[in-house]
Amino acid sequence: MLTFEKLSRRPVTFRRLPGVDVALFLKICEKIRPLWEKRRDNSEDGGGPHSLFGLVNHLFAMSLYHRCYVTYESLSCLFDSHVTTVMRSVKRIVKLAAQVAHIRKNRMISSADVEWLISDATEQPAQRPKKGQ
Repeated sequence: MLTFEKLSRRPVTFRRLPGVDVALFLKICEKIRPLWEKRRDNSEDGGGPHSLFGLVNHLFAMSLYHRCYVTYESLSCLFDSHVTTVMRSVKRIVKLAAQVAHIRKNRMISSADVEWLISDATEQPAQRPKKGQ
């Protein structure tokens, strides 16, 4: 199982995965911690504890998801959790991180961006097998 504690012992590898070094990652965690402490805990109402233990592992999963563009299926294998659990964990921490980092989703696309996004859809010849193959 991949955890922050294990990977933080290898700073070069850690820097490559989430894109920040261990010290900066911990600073980000400390900014989010007040919101994390304030949120409702799963076990208060009879639910089980989170399988991604603690804030650092939630934030680590979120950073892997956004930095490496891995699927939730891949993250579930890395963190030895169910896909739905990882998906909920990432969504939970994204909401908190957005409040601290003031992340803004700009869903408007300008006409210049649309022209850039339009792909070349001209017909391309395809090789076909000859008869009898």
